[in-house]
Amino acid sequence: MKKTDSKTGKRLANAEFKLVTGEDKIVEGQEMIVTGKDGTILIKGLTDGSYKLIETKAPKGYQLDATPIEFSVKDNQPNVKEVTKENTPIAEPEIEKTKDETKNSVTKKNTTTHQSTTRSTSTTSKRLPSTGSQNSGIWSTLGILVLLIVLGVVVLKVRKKSI
Repeated sequence: MKKTDSKTGKRLANAEFKLVTGEDKIVEGQEMIVTGKDGTILIKGLTDGSYKLIETKAPKGYQLDATPIEFSVKDNQPNVKEVTKENTPIAEPEIEKTKDETKNSVTKKNTTTHQSTTRSTSTTSKRLPSTGSQNSGIWSTLGILVLLIVLGVVVLKVRKKSI
């Protein structure tokens, strides 16, 4: 089997397949078949029966085509069947930048079916942002209290020395 790009005809490496019988049971030893650098795979030693070759992972940058390739082996005769399976490249999204008078926006369009928009707006506020410390008043009071106690102790020691 040859694995190719549907647009350029270039052979594709690293496509993964599994081989199942006509009853959808995985053929032992054929759970993961990977196309080589030349984009081909060769399966040998099959007994009589119906089989399906199913793509389980497309090469990087290509869409998965899980449509099974059906074939059969009969009468223990050498049976060479050459099949070409094509993959379509994944379309890269187009990025459009538009500038509005009030807002900056970037629109990202996917050539398939998806569209997403990101908008940023700025708001002004006279309050500082909360940084997670909610007990700053208590800590400030405790700090001042400790300073007053230390100051009181120092003053008492100075008075005792002068007497």
